[in-house]
Amino acid sequence: MNIKIIKYLTAKTAVDALITVVTGMISFIMRNRYSAFALVMTAIFYLPALKNGSVDAGFLYGGDNLGWYFPALAKTHTLFNSFNFTAIDFSTFNASSDFFLSPNFFAYHPLVIIYSLLVPAETTSLQELGHFLVLLLAVHSFLAVYFSLKLFTRFFSFDFGTAALIASAFAFSVHMVFTMGQPNYVFIASIIPWATYAALSYGETPSLRQLVFAILPIIFGLMGGYLPLGVACLLLSVILVAAKLLVIDNTEKQFDERVRALLGALLPFVCASIIVGPYLYAVYAFNRETTSTDFGSLFYSAHQLAEQPQSLLRLISSNYNYFVPGGFSEFTLAWGFIAIVIATIFLSSPKTIDALTPQDWKIFKISAFIYFATVLAIYGEYSVVSDLVYYLVPQVGKMHIYQRFLLPAHLLFVVMVALMLKAVVQVRPPVALRVVLALSAVATLTAAYLVGRNPTFSQEIGLNNYLVFELLLAFLFACALIVPGKNFVYSAVIVLFCLPALDRMYGFSEGGNTLQKQQERQKIALDESERARFITYLKRFSDKAIIKYVDVTPMWTKEGVETFPKVFPYFALKELPLSSYGGYTFYLSARADYMHKMPVGANVTVSPDWEYLRNTGADFVVARALDVQNDALSGVFARIKNEDLYKLPNDVVIVPLRTQAEKKLSSGNAIFDNGYFKISESSDSLVNIAKGKPARQSSILAGGDAMRAVDGNTEGDFNLGSVSHTGVDTNAWLEIDLGQSEMIDSVRVWNRTDGSGDRLRDYWVFISDAPFLAKDSASVLRARPATWGQVNFTPNPKGTIQTGGVRGRYVRVQLGGTQPIGESYLSLAEVEVFRSDMSQVATATVPHSSDASDLQVKKFTTNNANYFRLDLESSASATVQYLFWNNPRLNYYLNGQRTTVVERDGLNFINVPAGSNTIEIRYRHWPLIVFWVFYTMYALVFLWIVTPSRVRAGVWRRLFHRASGRNL
Repeated sequence: MNIKIIKYLTAKTAVDALITVVTGMISFIMRNRYSAFALVMTAIFYLPALKNGSVDAGFLYGGDNLGWYFPALAKTHTLFNSFNFTAIDFSTFNASSDFFLSPNFFAYHPLVIIYSLLVPAETTSLQELGHFLVLLLAVHSFLAVYFSLKLFTRFFSFDFGTAALIASAFAFSVHMVFTMGQPNYVFIASIIPWATYAALSYGETPSLRQLVFAILPIIFGLMGGYLPLGVACLLLSVILVAAKLLVIDNTEKQFDERVRALLGALLPFVCASIIVGPYLYAVYAFNRETTSTDFGSLFYSAHQLAEQPQSLLRLISSNYNYFVPGGFSEFTLAWGFIAIVIATIFLSSPKTIDALTPQDWKIFKISAFIYFATVLAIYGEYSVVSDLVYYLVPQVGKMHIYQRFLLPAHLLFVVMVALMLKAVVQVRPPVALRVVLALSAVATLTAAYLVGRNPTFSQEIGLNNYLVFELLLAFLFACALIVPGKNFVYSAVIVLFCLPALDRMYGFSEGGNTLQKQQERQKIALDESERARFITYLKRFSDKAIIKYVDVTPMWTKEGVETFPKVFPYFALKELPLSSYGGYTFYLSARADYMHKMPVGANVTVSPDWEYLRNTGADFVVARALDVQNDALSGVFARIKNEDLYKLPNDVVIVPLRTQAEKKLSSGNAIFDNGYFKISESSDSLVNIAKGKPARQSSILAGGDAMRAVDGNTEGDFNLGSVSHTGVDTNAWLEIDLGQSEMIDSVRVWNRTDGSGDRLRDYWVFISDAPFLAKDSASVLRARPATWGQVNFTPNPKGTIQTGGVRGRYVRVQLGGTQPIGESYLSLAEVEVFRSDMSQVATATVPHSSDASDLQVKKFTTNNANYFRLDLESSASATVQYLFWNNPRLNYYLNGQRTTVVERDGLNFINVPAGSNTIEIRYRHWPLIVFWVFYTMYALVFLWIVTPSRVRAGVWRRLFHRASGRNL
């Protein structure tokens, strides 16, 4: 009996304990229901993306994410982890760009900085960085849900169900899913509720602590990675704050009191702007140095990629987007069937309209005004509102693709939907509910029948199984409205509203979006073994401190993947210092003066200045195999051994730009070259032995005789009388008789510059002691004995061909015979031939000495961010060339004293005297330095504020005792 009693008491105790635990959990959740709801919704939304270290977060592996944000995060991590907070980007655009000043990247996001400082870059894989990026997105989604709940329950007097619908429908909308490939948009839009709530909280109970907290979301917004959208989202927050304090509040305060309250609530925005102000100025100033100013126009910003009014049909479902004719750029209207059903019921009954309170109507009207103004602004030339935004909204109006405004405006759309649902649930008009229920049932069954029985007709009208499913969701929602209980309806509508977006989100982790499948499509970027083999190949051909290459492939293949990663150096940061002459966001990240030297053409294909590449030490060229075989690159291909060519995916090859022999020829009198610097002995200028010598050409057109090409004038405008011009001839030629056999060091060809320079491509330079025949074509001369020849790239405007001391009397420039007949004219501004002064030249490594000058490079150091130092000693004067672009924020020092550089055609030279010398190059960006001072001060104040009071008191006591001890 006692045993039974004991068992009974034990069981009862266990049950009581379980009940206590469950009750406690429920009580805890209810007390923290905002955070609990936000956490659960975020976990469900990101579940497949966060599993297994985000291996199958498919949105990481496409578009701008893989092309820019993901690898740029790796570069940011490396820089911050080595405590470089300002930097030149030596990985892309030949170091013409300031890495941290691109307005479309989130390098200075507070959480990115914290992660980069705490997690070692050397041991962090790209996959781990991808996992961090997904976590960062999840954190922002959590913040959007949590502060939406807090904002609309506390300051707009919504019940929890209404606020929960707003929070979930905003943070987990189809718009948010669309922008997973642009994570900076999520970072920015998600802070609108937070910034609004923080400002209103501070305005209600102002204090230093509240102010410090209220500044943080605004900094998040400005550092989110796309300044025009960030400013627009913060402007929306300001409007919401103003609407709340000036219009919506039902208090008896006088208007001037409400204005004072508004000004107080806006103080966090002012303080945050002061903290971030130097950074904003730096970005603005740098942006004016880029080619983005070339694109600044009403057409580019508001019209070029605008929606067409016919796309209104897309509002019924995001799965209808691609059926509706017309362009689709990033975002479009996507209301969904459930929102349409709610609006239909609301507008069909006077009782539902009367159910909203005056305060509800104020909120509804403000939301409707802003949202529909945004909608009207996306239609470009069809809507004058687009023009008004461009002209009247500073900076924000210059943003490309106004459909991006739909992302923050969607918050106001779901506010309207939530208010309409509130009235519908309160009234539940029976007739309207029955009609909607019947119509949704008929529509669902009819759509299912048509898709199943007549797929051809269904496809013609854009009907598919996704639409059938969304119609089913609308029918289930209509059913839920009939069921008693407000909480049930809100629970159902939240789930049903989010399912289409959730389906798209989960789709990123399935099928062809998984890492394994994407590795097959994008091997160089994602397959580590393939990348390692490629890097091993690069190391074979250069012992420089940094290897440089030019990528002349188009950006995208027909399959929509990058032909070759435009920021590949970011993928190889740990294995090999690499530098590309191109990059990804050429219009935002590179200086305009550099892009004019290396312009980008159709399909983001670089049209390089080959002379500049040669003079700055380019090592490799990345090109499509088809291009290598069909144009001037074929000359490079022909001189390279098969084993020196590396085949990449997507029919791409990479080859050394010069053979080893050609490298020696092109080095001239260089005695040291490590990729960053090239050191040459000071020498007199070469003498042009072609000037004034007899010249002839295959024919003459418009008075452009051959002597114009040897008159010593390099002016490239034909109308100014110094450009030669042949008639149409696929083998057109111009040749110079030097009068006697000469040892020729190089030939420099100057192209015309008045609009027809692209005709001079795939052209040859021949040198021989034997005369050329008028009928000789390039193919004949290539096979002729004792004739030196080389195919060359289009001069822009000049090209230098190193000949290595070849002997000859006759020099011919000739078209290769491959141009279309309509472009087969030979027009030359000047041809210069330089006599060779051959001297014994040795190639240097560190350390290195040359017999000619006794030059020794004692030491070379760099942090690949903002500092170089080169220590050298020489018995003779020398010229040091900096092989990257001359950023205006670089300061040059010779033996500790500021010195000037000699700049010619984008090349930078420092003359150093004989003896021991130290050259330093320092990058200093003072606005960024001031910003970091402000940023750090704010971070310290924030840490002090959040530190527990007991800890702060202990710190103060210790400081006080130390001060007292010193005084004693």
